[in-house]
Amino acid sequence: MSYNQFPNRRRVIQACVNCRMRKTRCDAAQPRCGLCASQNVDCVYRDAKQPKIDYNTQVLLERMQLLEDRILSSNSTSQGQTAPPQASPTSHHDPQPDSTTEGREPVFEVQIPLSHTANANHVFSWSLVQKLLEENGADEQNLPSYADATEVFFQEQQDSKHPSTTSQPLSSWKLYDSSYFTLFRDDRIARLHDLIHLYFTKVNIFFPLLLKRDVLNIFEMFTAREVYGNDETSMVDMPQYGLLLVVICLALLSSSGQSDISVEKSPSFNSSNSPEDQLRSELWSKARLILGYVSTDMSLEAAQASMLASIYMGASGAVAEAFHWAHATAVKCETMARLQAKSDTISDGFRRLYWISFIYECDFISEISIVSPSGIARYEDKIPYPAFTAEIHPISPESSEARSQEELVAFQITTNSAIRRFLNTVNSVVYDDKEQFRTRRSNYASWLLRISEDLWSHHSAIYRNLPEFLLSNPSQDVPMTGADTSSPASLQSPTARIQGIPVGNNSWNILRLKGRYYAGQYIIHRPFIEFIVLNIDNFESHPCKDAVLKRSKSCLDGCTGFIKVFDVQTHLYYDYHPDGGDDLSDIQGSAA
Repeated sequence: MSYNQFPNRRRVIQACVNCRMRKTRCDAAQPRCGLCASQNVDCVYRDAKQPKIDYNTQVLLERMQLLEDRILSSNSTSQGQTAPPQASPTSHHDPQPDSTTEGREPVFEVQIPLSHTANANHVFSWSLVQKLLEENGADEQNLPSYADATEVFFQEQQDSKHPSTTSQPLSSWKLYDSSYFTLFRDDRIARLHDLIHLYFTKVNIFFPLLLKRDVLNIFEMFTAREVYGNDETSMVDMPQYGLLLVVICLALLSSSGQSDISVEKSPSFNSSNSPEDQLRSELWSKARLILGYVSTDMSLEAAQASMLASIYMGASGAVAEAFHWAHATAVKCETMARLQAKSDTISDGFRRLYWISFIYECDFISEISIVSPSGIARYEDKIPYPAFTAEIHPISPESSEARSQEELVAFQITTNSAIRRFLNTVNSVVYDDKEQFRTRRSNYASWLLRISEDLWSHHSAIYRNLPEFLLSNPSQDVPMTGADTSSPASLQSPTARIQGIPVGNNSWNILRLKGRYYAGQYIIHRPFIEFIVLNIDNFESHPCKDAVLKRSKSCLDGCTGFIKVFDVQTHLYYDYHPDGGDDLSDIQGSAA
């Protein structure tokens, strides 16, 4: 049953028409109540009025129903695969969690706001926070003043000139037109080949946009033409060329270790003058030339290249440029999705690109105030998640590993997309400017308690039903557990042991899932902190004081958990694994 259709209910307190007109208590007997039977008249009951719910609540309920359909489908599939042959027919269902909803037309479309206020800026505007900043500002004269909390990301570009204003672009965009390849060309070409493999080991596992065989094919094609003069080899399209350059830049950055999180505040290495670091800077300049040239190209490779450019800039610490490329990618995806939605088949490559771009832009929007989002969210109900089945390969250890990796990628993208969509719904229900009128009503606290309970229950249900292999490391075949019994790590997944599904996820992907869990806990319960701050004079006598304080503690617990995941636990990770290994034996706590 869809949540947008409420069942008609008759209650005893609902009097028939005759009793209501006489203002007489009605016993609601069927087919006639006592009064109508004694008077020998028709007894007519009118259906109770349907509850009125606002638009955003309708969207929330509809999306909860869609996700519950997926969860129930996944549960029935898991039970059917572990049952004997004479089990129920559910064992023959398609194991794809989204199979029940791909053909459904959404009842509601997302309302895209024209403006958005980031979480940090929202808190920054509180009068209490401004007062604290003014008090500290009197003591610290050298601290820069910011108009909002996220201005720090853009302040540097305002004070200093961008490199494009102080230097000229390179004369050539070709990869091998570089002094790096003057000596030991064959060895350095082999090094590029190794860097591509490194990219898929270190980068693609977190942002699984590409397939290794496709990238290697592009590399071999233009190497054959540019280095060995093989004119019979097909020319590489410019979007593909730019894509490969950004892949190599990301691989070089990962290889240098400059993008890694370290316990040391000042890394001891300094590779700014190393040949590979100079090569990375040169290749990024070449990539920018091509990215500008293909900026209006709506091909899959052009969008993939701009998406990786955003990831590269983010890993380099350039937040403003990272958002520029992320927004450009989302705009491309929105245009491509409009065409893809009309097609019967949507390629798995575009599915990956769409959902990674969707997650990436939404994560940006949650941190930085942005006007006029790309519009990519309009198609979130029309673009399916990546397929859960890989291509059929001959039976071999390599093909088995590739199939397992493809399935893991599909589950990884689907899980993070579902969580991100839910967090977007929370923001639209609780933080939308159109809903601010509720804060001025006397029953706002009661409404907030009720809606937060529903949201938190739904958020917890998502994590309770996560497949176990997303929460465990490849070296482990046992569920991770934590001391906190309320943590989703202590809850067993119904899909924990689906036969043929890989067991194990990358350590950092596990930490990201944990981080999103605590971020959701914080976002859902933060309005209670704001309620206290804005009503501090009357809060002591408020009838919902205890319940509001309890929810406020949940908000602070979410903040603490988030900081612990990305501060304490990452430090433990690098204390024991400076080489970036995947052993999670020293990382304890919730595996959400």
